[in-house]
Amino acid sequence: MANPNYWLHVGVWSLLGFLPQAYAEQSSTFSMHGGVEQFRWREIDTDKRQLLEESGQRYSVAVNFDNLRRLNSGVVYSFGGKLYLGSVDYNGETQLTSIPVQSTTSYFGLQFDALGGYRFERRLHGLDLLAGAGLDFWLRSIKDSYVQGLGQVYGGDENYYAFNAKLGLGYFHEMGKARHYLQAGLKYPFYVYEYGYQVAADNVTLNPKGRVSFFARYQWEFGNAAHSRWGASLYYDSYRFSQSNTVIDTANGVPTGYIVWQPESHQDVYGVQLGYYFR
Repeated sequence: MANPNYWLHVGVWSLLGFLPQAYAEQSSTFSMHGGVEQFRWREIDTDKRQLLEESGQRYSVAVNFDNLRRLNSGVVYSFGGKLYLGSVDYNGETQLTSIPVQSTTSYFGLQFDALGGYRFERRLHGLDLLAGAGLDFWLRSIKDSYVQGLGQVYGGDENYYAFNAKLGLGYFHEMGKARHYLQAGLKYPFYVYEYGYQVAADNVTLNPKGRVSFFARYQWEFGNAAHSRWGASLYYDSYRFSQSNTVIDTANGVPTGYIVWQPESHQDVYGVQLGYYFR
């Protein structure tokens, strides 16, 4: 597969190139969003014992182009991007001695999603059948910490690229000057690329195995649809990864006697955003 950075650039330029087409359509809207999300990341050993947990708040800004407020049957689409960042609490343990370690982990990420499908409309109600794909890139940076009786414990940086496919349903309802939209479905990360930067050894490339997870979003717009207006949304997103392949650990190309892998990992994100819809 091509270098993940190539696909990241493709996502950025596709997002920019889609703006004129989406804005020209009568039912399409360009919107901007900002908000906060509660993040949780867990890693689990082969015996189902939790090795670490990261949790805390992250902040996000997003843009979106869609025609989800159309009032008749036909093709619907949604194309968007999100930037998120924040520092969360890290509660884990040392790899060799299993001594508890507390630290912080910072996240910086970019997310691109494209969904398309067909709406079956009945008066002011619409049911959507949806399918699409997305790319999620994030930098995870675990800070160094000090453990009593052990000394300095080094953290590390990791780059993740998660390419995913989605299937879902959408429900639209216009009521007075308000528009409600509920979307939910399944997400499968079909290719995951993890690049780990090690302090005392060579960097490693791992490929955690993707598993099916769930996503959902409720969106509420209020105000005249013919004018710019405000809205709010609640969302849930997730990833599920099985244990990755194993890699022989090396330092300057010489095996160290250890094996490196990414344990089974679970990610859950609950968020709220305030949005402005341009018309």
